[in-house]
Amino acid sequence: MRIKLILLACALPWPLASAAPWIQEEDYLYVRGAYAIEQVEGLDAWRADLFLDYGIDENWGVTFKFEHIEYDRARDFNSSGWRATLRRKLITRNGFVSALGIGASEGRAINGEGGCGAFGVEVRGSLGWSGEWRERNQFFTTELAGRYHEGCERQRLELGVGQQISDRFWMISQTWLERGNGGAESVKYQSELMWRRNAFDVSAGYRQEQGRVFDENSIFLALAHRY
Repeated sequence: MRIKLILLACALPWPLASAAPWIQEEDYLYVRGAYAIEQVEGLDAWRADLFLDYGIDENWGVTFKFEHIEYDRARDFNSSGWRATLRRKLITRNGFVSALGIGASEGRAINGEGGCGAFGVEVRGSLGWSGEWRERNQFFTTELAGRYHEGCERQRLELGVGQQISDRFWMISQTWLERGNGGAESVKYQSELMWRRNAFDVSAGYRQEQGRVFDENSIFLALAHRY
């Protein structure tokens, strides 16, 4: 099944930012768990992930993500992975914010096939804006990342937009474009509706990834809380 979507990318809105370039307030922790039902080239699978974002101070933050995927009829493809990133906010002006990050990752569930499942390092540069436009709260973000493993390299461009459509609801969309050696080439789209209630977020959405040799579709449900 191929569903053509015209999407841009995203991160969560700035009050509870869970992605670059925004940094959590000092000593605040953002926790997000998600569960997805997927289909990859006719194989049924489920994916679960946990994301943590902690504010060290007003300029420094650290994130950690763990992800696991299991296939019903192809258990040899089951895998896990993790990623940890340290971020430094650089510039904040007129609603714009930029940040630089460095981290490490390991595992095929995070980094994909083709040798990038081994331990590696990454660097990330990001820019975002948040504010009011046409009488609606909105944001956009873009991030360029490079991952380097032994014998494997990946470059990824992440783009994003979000718009508050009512007092409690946001529409959020994401796109990831990835390239690398060994014939790596993929584009991933995601669109979700998020309901915000005080410190809680509940999201439901659809995700599609198109690679050179595979096509992946999934629906997901996520719950987040800020402590």
